[in-house]
Amino acid sequence: AYVKQPHPASGYALAGAASVIELDRGHTVRTARVAVTGAASLPFRAHAAEQALEGRVLDRAAIAEAAQAGAGMGT
Repeated sequence: AYVKQPHPASGYALAGAASVIELDRGHTVRTARVAVTGAASLPFRAHAAEQALEGRVLDRAAIAEAAQAGAGMGT
């Protein structure tokens, strides 16, 4: 998935986030890859968000926790 926040005038992305998530049959996250653009001088992987998701059932609480962890800008 890729989501972007477009500039109102140009439509070009100001910031964006992409993720690739592999689930097992029980909806537990096997692997997660999260990348962010436009939030720093260079795109980066949000490793803390990835770690917050892996091994968990993918639900709203897991996503919220990963978003909070990922706010550390790739730490």
